[in-house]
Amino acid sequence: ADSFVAEMTPPRAGTFIYHTHVDDVRQMSLGLYGPLLVLAPGERYDPLTDHVVFVSLGGLGDSPPILVDGRQEPAAIGMRAGVPQRLRFILMATFGAGTFRLMRDSTLERWQPINKDGADLPPSQRAETPAAVTISVGEAYDFTYTPAAGAAVRLELWSVDGRKKFLTVPVRIE
Repeated sequence: ADSFVAEMTPPRAGTFIYHTHVDDVRQMSLGLYGPLLVLAPGERYDPLTDHVVFVSLGGLGDSPPILVDGRQEPAAIGMRAGVPQRLRFILMATFGAGTFRLMRDSTLERWQPINKDGADLPPSQRAETPAAVTISVGEAYDFTYTPAAGAAVRLELWSVDGRKKFLTVPVRIE
């Protein structure tokens, strides 16, 4: 197989996506896509506080499995109580749009939107909100969230109409 090196200069820091545009159905079913995190100069990625949730489909056919970070059984997201966390949501599943919800029992948690498709949001759009966002295919959203101690929290992905839950990702708060 041939290979090549692609070089680029990202326009700014943020959460981006790379994916195929050639024979995309086949190549994407084989996993030719992923997150592309661009950090500001001097910024360091910390996997203890920076969490990528990349949702895609695992293969071709009428009902391929939904994957989170390439896994059918999503790993729990580990967080420390009282420590601000960054959640980076990317949706590449071709079922359309979905709504991410961060839940504590039956209540939505609260988070602060900070970035959309690799661009920082203006201060007027950074107000804390209930932790639910609808994302379409190929979009990325970033939020900050500070978990409280003693909480049973989970991340869910629902159909836009709220009738079908696609997945649940447990959140482990220490």
